[in-house]
Amino acid sequence: MSEAQLPERKRTLPDEPASISQLNGILSEDCRKVKVTVELTNGATHPDLELTLTDADNVELSRTTILENFGPRMVFTMHIRQSQVKFPLKLWCELSYLDESAFSQAETLIGNQK
Repeated sequence: MSEAQLPERKRTLPDEPASISQLNGILSEDCRKVKVTVELTNGATHPDLELTLTDADNVELSRTTILENFGPRMVFTMHIRQSQVKFPLKLWCELSYLDESAFSQAETLIGNQK
């Protein structure tokens, strides 16, 4: 294994930055997973995405971080590990290019009161 140091990741704001055009979440029948779809206005700018799934009491259920995303659309699953969850759930997505600086944000509610 090499002991070479990785260069520090340097990010800049692109000339035509992307924003979140659509954020959807579909709860599975067993209420243990959420199928997430994120669509961006520009798929060629490689933003970072941070997604958080919380319940009605604002308890964090799941978190996903995607670094330097490729493409305008992604679909993936977020898993819910807690046995007791209060509905509705809130899915929050933040898009950024620079550390600690959100460029675009979106949220959506998922599921009915159970």
